Parts: sequence; C-alpha cells; structure tokens
Amino acid sequence: MIIYRNIDDLIKEATLARRTTVLETYRSIKCAFQAHETAKNAKPIDDVIEIEILKRLAKQALESAEIFKENGRMDLYEKRMAEHYIIIGMLPQEPSDKELIDFITSLARAEQNVSRKNMGAFIKATKEKYPTADGKKISTIVNEVILSVSQ
Repeated sequence: MIIYRNIDDLIKEATLARRTTVLETYRSIKCAFQAHETAKNAKPIDDVIEIEILKRLAKQALESAEIFKENGRMDLYEKRMAEHYIIIGMLPQEPSDKELIDFITSLARAEQNVSRKNMGAFIKATKEKYPTADGKKISTIVNEVILSVSQ
C-alpha cells in the first residue's frame, strides 16, 4: 500500500484544498502509524499492518459515531461517519467469497495432508494473499473447504 509512504503528501493536499474532515482523518491515520512505529516490539509497517491499522481506525470511527447517535449528537455522528467512509475508501477492496473459496480450494488440492491440524497454515496463506479479507470469513471458509476435501 502506498498510504503509509504518502501520508504527508495527502495531508499537504488536503490542507491546500481546505478539506478539514479529510485533513483531520489523514492526521489521525498518521498518528496511528507513528504510534505503531514507536510501540515496543513493533514490526515495520508493511501492507498487512497498514491495512490492519486502517481497519482499526475505521472501526473506531464507526463505534464512536454510533455512540454519538445514541446520545443525540448528530453533528458529531455525521463527522465520525465521514471519517469512517474516508478511511474505508482508502482500503483496497475485499475479495469476494468466491475468490476466497477458489484460492483455499486450490491450496487444499495442492496439499497432501488436509486436516483441521493444518487449518492455521491455510488461514495464514489466505491472509497473506488477501490481507483485506475478514479473518472470521477466512476461518469459516477454510473450515468448510477442509471438511469437504477431507471427506
């Protein structure tokens, strides 16, 4: 991903365009990247970590928006929802269920020993290929594919 490497340029563009919500969102993203970099035992930021950070920020914005909505603060709700959509728009598109099933099935066919014991390896390989995919969805599909192949 290029967001991590270009966040300063994005901030500069948003500043020049006077897009305050976008600017604040980019600044919060940059802050999250810096917090990750300075954390103890932190891995270098790669595509997978960048996506994880962005997903976490999008989830936090959505949760905050819901709290504001429950408390009748529609102005803050709308702002947090805008931030959520900006961050979601920066994420690559998630793979379809069919793509995941096809990939996992091809892995299972290539593997000689398909069982629940090596389910973790399938999940890891799928996460590496599709870092934006939901972990629960991957786990469910891997479980279904392993059950169908091992029978």
